[in-house]
Amino acid sequence: MTGLLRKRHDTLVPDIFDIDRKPPIMHEDIRIQILQLAEKAKPIGSDIKAVLVLGSIVGYSYTLSSDLDISLFVSPYDPSMGKTHGAKAVNGTFAKGTKHQINFFINEWRPTTMESLSGIDFGVYDILNREWVKESDEPMGDRDPMEYFKTDLYSASMVERAFNRIADDYVRVLDAIASPVGYNLRTLEAQKAMLYKQLLAITDKVDKGRKFLYLSGWGIPRYSDENLTFKLLDHGKHEALFSELKDKLSEIRKISKWQ
Repeated sequence: MTGLLRKRHDTLVPDIFDIDRKPPIMHEDIRIQILQLAEKAKPIGSDIKAVLVLGSIVGYSYTLSSDLDISLFVSPYDPSMGKTHGAKAVNGTFAKGTKHQINFFINEWRPTTMESLSGIDFGVYDILNREWVKESDEPMGDRDPMEYFKTDLYSASMVERAFNRIADDYVRVLDAIASPVGYNLRTLEAQKAMLYKQLLAITDKVDKGRKFLYLSGWGIPRYSDENLTFKLLDHGKHEALFSELKDKLSEIRKISKWQ
């Protein structure tokens, strides 16, 4: 299952933060690395206004390989650009001495950005100023995460089951096409196209629903069915196919943008 459904640790992740400091601060070598990568990730002609860490890495439900999600606020900002070529080039870089991959998400800077972030329900760390915009809540003890996320997980699991059913059929059709003895190849190709279209539609809806939440400038709310759905598919039975579908959507959106 995803990191969201794991029991919490007693401290923040020690290979990212100096947990002996109160409050903890990011290790300086990692902080410098992120700021250097941010200069490459930002859109050409934009100025960096804030570099904020969000997600499980600033909470207590992390793993040793949790992503280091960075919300990069810039001005001016062109929302049609999505991820810049620079961000795509540096995303996936490992934070020094760790297994945590750094990923940048470009957001528009507004005068009210920092004020609005102070009232949210998850941790936010300001890398530029080496301070917490909002400290993560303390560990919640021995809660049952499956019960805590029961409603959102039920909704997310329904989408996951629908995706997996279609994906199972898609894989079977691919196997039949590879060895079409006793099958009508034209029928198989038609089934393949239909199933792929259905999978692409689900992926598009899940991906857009999750990315839409970034428009608030708050990153992804971790406790949401949109995020749980994405995580279940991204780390699920057909994660390779889901990754392929996401790449295909990126190609389609890029082509549509320039038409």
